[in-house]
Amino acid sequence: TQSNDARVAADMITVSSERAGRIVALNVTEGQVVAVGELLVQLDDATATVAVAESQAALEKLRAERATLQSRIGQQREAVAAQNAMAASRLHSAQASLAVQKTRMDLARHNAERADALIPDQVISVQSWDQIKNQRLAAEESTHEAEAQLAVAQAQAEAKSIDVLDHELGEMDAAIAQAEAALAQRRLERSKLSLLSPVAGVIDETFVNAGEYAVPGRRLLMMHDPRTIRVEANVKETGIDSVKLGAPVQIHVDAYSGQTFTGHVSALGQAATSQFALIPNPNPSGNFTKITQRLPIRVDLDQPESGLRPGMMVEIAIE
Repeated sequence: TQSNDARVAADMITVSSERAGRIVALNVTEGQVVAVGELLVQLDDATATVAVAESQAALEKLRAERATLQSRIGQQREAVAAQNAMAASRLHSAQASLAVQKTRMDLARHNAERADALIPDQVISVQSWDQIKNQRLAAEESTHEAEAQLAVAQAQAEAKSIDVLDHELGEMDAAIAQAEAALAQRRLERSKLSLLSPVAGVIDETFVNAGEYAVPGRRLLMMHDPRTIRVEANVKETGIDSVKLGAPVQIHVDAYSGQTFTGHVSALGQAATSQFALIPNPNPSGNFTKITQRLPIRVDLDQPESGLRPGMMVEIAIE
């Protein structure tokens, strides 16, 4: 099967901007080969750069405040540790003092009970009995005082915390995360003002010059990826039955007379090209002339780096 309704094609890429802005540099010319990620067009990013600097300064300020807060927390931890150690010492002393006072109180009560039993028989004098009772009351009072001191020591010995500062630190971390996100967003906005090549390709046409104003969505240039070079052909419906996927193809290019390229069929169209016409042909007159339709096929080259360029006319012969 042969067809002269064929041409070289490639994936054509239209480069446009997502943001509006003045074009300060057009770094490519038609026919230039560019690498992936190479700068193609630069829009004015002075305002975006200032915004990035502001976000960076705000972030650095928050980080400095966090470092100061961490230093305060460290000092507070040391102070709390010292206070807790002192309170623990007071608690231990109060516990020991209470134990001593309880012993004295028990002894004074025992002596008072013996005196109460002896006083009716006048074994001891009233003066001695009064003295023993006073000793008991004094011991009980001292014990109550020791118990009160122990309660105070226990309250002081409860671990002091720095929960407030820790909460402030958590809020500071959240603020820093928010500032980092804002900085990343502004850097992203600035990066969108630098249009980079999406592929390693060739510049086919430019539509703007430096100094013009770029509008979002408006095409600035077109390029293609040489790795996607292929042949697109239309085959008559009378011969499509003999065309199979993977069938070898000989390609003759008008620009290179006497040179034959090879390829293979990689795709078969499922609808005739007439189905995609912008203006349909309803045939209102009732007169009908049968016209042989054509179906599209795709041919991948066996030599991808063949030097063929999109739009070249070719003739193919499918085995």
